Amino acid sequence: MPIPSPVPLPIRALAAACALAWVLAWALGAAGAARAQQADGPAATTYITEQYYPYSYTADGTVRGLSADLLRLVWRHMGVAEQPIQVQPWARAYEAGRTRPGTVVFGMARTPGRERLFKWACPIDTVRFALFARAADKARILVSADMKTLVVGTVRDDVAEAALLETARPVRIEPVADMELNLRKLDAGRLDLVAYEARSMPRLLRSLGRDPAGYAEVIPLSETDTCYAFHRDTADEVVARFQRALDAVRAGPEYARLRRLYLE
Repeated sequence: MPIPSPVPLPIRALAAACALAWVLAWALGAAGAARAQQADGPAATTYITEQYYPYSYTADGTVRGLSADLLRLVWRHMGVAEQPIQVQPWARAYEAGRTRPGTVVFGMARTPGRERLFKWACPIDTVRFALFARAADKARILVSADMKTLVVGTVRDDVAEAALLETARPVRIEPVADMELNLRKLDAGRLDLVAYEARSMPRLLRSLGRDPAGYAEVIPLSETDTCYAFHRDTADEVVARFQRALDAVRAGPEYARLRRLYLE
């Protein structure tokens, strides 16, 4: 078998040069992509929220609410065109925010247990969670000798559910996908209590055709900020740019207008 002739040195050098050029081109392309992500990140992001009146909800096919309208003001401040907003059950939205790069989930309550799972732009608002009962049942629940007999409805994986677990109250928790189902179960006597944001509860009840006077806050749970939670692989500059815009909008008159519109 003939012995192959050695590759002449100039050819080997040319091959090495080509390989080096390819590596440099790849590195420059990756750097360019990173710079593009930093520059255009808010426009190349998937935004997900839940039905949580009056912070985010669907009306006539459009996602409205304090959190959603504030997001639109932030986009406008950054010069970013309005982006689609997806509405998903909270457990699904939360999982997407943890596992899918390029995702922002709002309004996410910022808690110690979630701190390292996301990058944060805060706050949308400061919220307070509590347990509510039918007004006619409040006295019975407050003097209940056996908390283990009480059944509490929560939104699955919501911070109110986590806050309830952290209190170590010996109640039975029944999580569901949305608050409207919890209220139907409460009205039917299948739940003793429901967990929700305290200031929002009267507005939620009115939006569903219920009289807020028929319900009462029974037990406070926790208070925290709600935020825009970015997937943890998001470039820091993307989050910082968003935070600067959020700070600017919250300092202006339009944020105060949104609060009056949705919370007062």
